[in-house]
Amino acid sequence: MKRKRINLLCAILSVTMVILLCPPIAFAEDAIPDAKMLSYEDYFENEHGFYLDTITKSKQYLNMSTGLFSPLVQKEANGTITRNGQEVTGIIGNSEIVFFAIDHTVYRYHVKSKRIDAVFTEPMMESFYPITSHVVLWTKASTPANAKGLCTDCVSDNSLCYTFDVRTQTSSLQQDPERILNLTRASGYTNLSSYTMVLNGKQIPRPLAGYRVNDIYPGANECEQFGLEIYAYLWGSQTYGTYLEPGGFSSASDVFNSVDGLPKGSYMRFYNKKTNYRHTMIKLQTFSMVGKNYIDVYHANFSTTHNLVTITRFTAEQFYDYFDTYVRARTPN
Repeated sequence: MKRKRINLLCAILSVTMVILLCPPIAFAEDAIPDAKMLSYEDYFENEHGFYLDTITKSKQYLNMSTGLFSPLVQKEANGTITRNGQEVTGIIGNSEIVFFAIDHTVYRYHVKSKRIDAVFTEPMMESFYPITSHVVLWTKASTPANAKGLCTDCVSDNSLCYTFDVRTQTSSLQQDPERILNLTRASGYTNLSSYTMVLNGKQIPRPLAGYRVNDIYPGANECEQFGLEIYAYLWGSQTYGTYLEPGGFSSASDVFNSVDGLPKGSYMRFYNKKTNYRHTMIKLQTFSMVGKNYIDVYHANFSTTHNLVTITRFTAEQFYDYFDTYVRARTPN
């Protein structure tokens, strides 16, 4: 009897030592760093939606250091902004990234690494405004005299508007610039460059042209049809499961708890009362890490290019800033 007790005690001590000596298992979402703390390479691996923050409102980005003592730009006695003696015609930024224009060239400054890149040059650029870390909206001037390179989030109805994408080094004409400008009027998001998940035995993103990340979805009804097609791909029918009309939310934690309560692969349609914007998504997952709540969704036509397929990660606060009301949902249960 004593020998059995001794053996049991030894076993307990052995397990205890293993637990103490072995580190805990780390999950993929463990300790997701704040975007403004990412290195240059890590920051630009994914696409970060541009947004205004307290840095922007206080214009502290004007004094962000690019070296030990040199600020990003200088404010001259006559009120003009300059960098290395050249006039800065437009500038806007936040705690992550700053965009500015000099002599018809738009530059971006990554705050953490203090690195500056020339994004593109356009002699007929009247104005510009960043949409994401990778994409800048710019308007074409009607005459060379109007090609001033200003920074503004206002575009007139008759302006020719383009988006320049750093990844493809090309400009594309935009038919609805106000839609993508609305993406900058909340608190940001992250479009993930890669993602793999299996739901109900089906691969996400769907391995078919038009449904993969950064594909152009060919459907006519944009996000709504995309969401219905993916739901049917996952569950066999657009009408499979339970139909819901959840209603509105009162806080970020409220929206997170509501989405968290839906099964993975649920169809969700939301509305934003501030922008009158409706959007459809497929829920991939919700999770909490280091005091923050996250929501991953699979959707089309949310990003800068019409019908572009993306997988987007929001914090709960970001999600609530874009979507404050459920229109409807369908769950596979």
